[in-house]
Amino acid sequence: HPGDCHYTSGNYYARRRMTALFSMLDYLGIERERTRLEWVSAAEGAKFAATMNDFVQQVTALGENKRLEDLRCKND
Repeated sequence: HPGDCHYTSGNYYARRRMTALFSMLDYLGIERERTRLEWVSAAEGAKFAATMNDFVQQVTALGENKRLEDLRCKND
């Protein structure tokens, strides 16, 4: 968690990078819901598992990204 880690500045850099990433995803037409930043400490194994399970369900529910269909290689 920001401020609680011995890597004092890395979490803040990650937060800024995620802001830039979200802007790039918007530009590329990729839904923001396909990525996530969560603060989970090493002592929160159950929270990590729940977060990952929730994320998998969320991305599965989104299905294929239709906006990127033209950029995919297609097997004809």
